[in-house]
Amino acid sequence: SEHRPSSIYKIFLIFFIVAMCFSLSKAADLDHHWVAQAWLTDVGLPQYSQFFHTHLVDGRLLSTLTHTDLEKHLHVSKKAHQNSLLLGIQLLHTLNFDKEILQSRRSECGNQNTDPVVWTCHRIIKWIKEIDLKEFADNLQNSGVHGAIMVLDPSFSSDTMATALCIPCNKHMVRHHLNDEMKALVSAASIVVELGTDTYSTMMLYCMCLTPQMRVSMNKCLFEYIVIQDQEMVESCRFL
Repeated sequence: SEHRPSSIYKIFLIFFIVAMCFSLSKAADLDHHWVAQAWLTDVGLPQYSQFFHTHLVDGRLLSTLTHTDLEKHLHVSKKAHQNSLLLGIQLLHTLNFDKEILQSRRSECGNQNTDPVVWTCHRIIKWIKEIDLKEFADNLQNSGVHGAIMVLDPSFSSDTMATALCIPCNKHMVRHHLNDEMKALVSAASIVVELGTDTYSTMMLYCMCLTPQMRVSMNKCLFEYIVIQDQEMVESCRFL
């Protein structure tokens, strides 16, 4: 019988095309110097800078990296560091790889405890000092702890942070204080993340945010550059 693409394949293809048309529009502007120096420092993993620089990892290549790529080619063997990098990349995806928007948001929260998802490792160290945990703050250097980890990773808890800070397990009051401060900081930001937990919901939310001009452009990409044999697939791709 004739092969017909599955529904999940159609959803994946549509989402992929949308991403290619828009989400990566600024990735080409990020050269390998920025990635290896500025970005890796921001996510708290400058120790991998030489490997990224050697492999000329720019914004376009960065957007495609997987756990396997990080371990096999970039010598990132620690799973926690892999997770840190991939969540940093996820944040860039949500900002269309626009470093100007990223920097603008970071500047706005540089002196106030808002928008933690864009915080750099250095900004978190500053916050740790502000909540009277100065003696532990510098332990976050080269840890890979940054704002996207705190907000986007549901498994990252105050205990995870306490471990990264090297706070002894018997320091119950200190850990309790950290837990309260983290809840106050992260809870509001985490609500937004829950809006799109699956691929289809994320795709639909993304498409609903498109302007009419962007929708016209998206359909042009879909129908001019993709040869689709299955009429059902054509209908599933038609957003207007």
